[in-house]
Amino acid sequence: RLCRPLSFAFGGDATLSCLGSDFGWQGRVDYPRKGNDFSDKLARIPLELAEDKTGKHKLLVMFQMCLIRTERCLQWLVDPAPEILLKDEKKQLLILSRGCSVFAFNFSAGKVSNLSLNIPRLKGVTRNFKCVLNTQDQRFGGAASDPAPVVPLTDGEMKLVLLAQSAMVLAPAEVDDAVCKDKVLQLRSADEFIDLVQNDTGVSPIVSCQMPTLDQMAAEAKDAGKDATKADATEADTGTADTAKADTTKAEGAKAEAVKVDAPKADAAKADETKADTAKTDAAKGRHIACASGLSAIMSRARKADAANAQASKLEVARIEKNVMAKAVREDTAADAKTPRTPKTPRTPAEDSRKATPAEGEANAEQSNKDAATAAASKPSDAEEEETRRDQATKAWLHKFW
Repeated sequence: RLCRPLSFAFGGDATLSCLGSDFGWQGRVDYPRKGNDFSDKLARIPLELAEDKTGKHKLLVMFQMCLIRTERCLQWLVDPAPEILLKDEKKQLLILSRGCSVFAFNFSAGKVSNLSLNIPRLKGVTRNFKCVLNTQDQRFGGAASDPAPVVPLTDGEMKLVLLAQSAMVLAPAEVDDAVCKDKVLQLRSADEFIDLVQNDTGVSPIVSCQMPTLDQMAAEAKDAGKDATKADATEADTGTADTAKADTTKAEGAKAEAVKVDAPKADAAKADETKADTAKTDAAKGRHIACASGLSAIMSRARKADAANAQASKLEVARIEKNVMAKAVREDTAADAKTPRTPKTPRTPAEDSRKATPAEGEANAEQSNKDAATAAASKPSDAEEEETRRDQATKAWLHKFW
């Protein structure tokens, strides 16, 4: 019972058993030939041994039938290659996985309790596994008190209990529904199996189910974790939004109550503010009027002062001009006094005795008239002389002081 599930788990995509070995017959087979005088005495396989309720062949034939039907239900041969999860030669333990199933073998003569098995591919997966086939099942002649225990898988780790020289086939607990539909797998003893074989003329149908592999379980758990995280985030956001909405509503209600309570105070404060603004406006108007009056008075005084300053400036200029003119006259007089006069040349008696001719007299008279007219025309008027004199005095004064 240990070798058959081991070869079935490590095999390719099928299993093969020789005729007679399925129920453990170990007799010699000798087909008819010349050496035995073509006797068929040893060529016959005693199939009736498998249906003998008094013998033990019925136990092995039932185990062989349950093993085949369990594989057809779980279909682990579809997975191309098994994966060894644990191999301990000292303790004689071997655990492997294939498809959705986990195979645990204990070849030692002692019981292994509380064996911790870590499955890396199922990291983060939490679900229940169930023993669907146990070589120590009492219906196969074993001594297991609970042949189909439920083994919880928590975050990719499970705890196993292996009896001495036993093997277990574990599968997800959901497969129990499909196993319950198989008539052969539900038999509780080998005698019931013999009765079923002898009395049931039809073939009991094999029930199969599509179970996810370990990788698919890990992917489903990862997606479920994402969905759960998203749902938690959504729920948290919804709760936060509801709380925020409630807080906002509460704050608005409190604000409305505060507005109702503070409305009279606000009105009184507004009236006081209006009164204060009016007083400020009146004070500003008074200050503006006072400033305007003061500015007018200042401008009037400034105009009067400018007029007085202008008159004083005119008087000062006239005084300065007068002094400058007087000084210029004094200087001219002094210059004339210092300049020597040229004496007149006395006329000779001949010049005095000579009388001018009538033509000369007319010419001289005409020349005298012309000279008098020219002198009269070139002589400036009194006003022009005064203006010229004042300009010269002003220029002299300006040149002296600036």
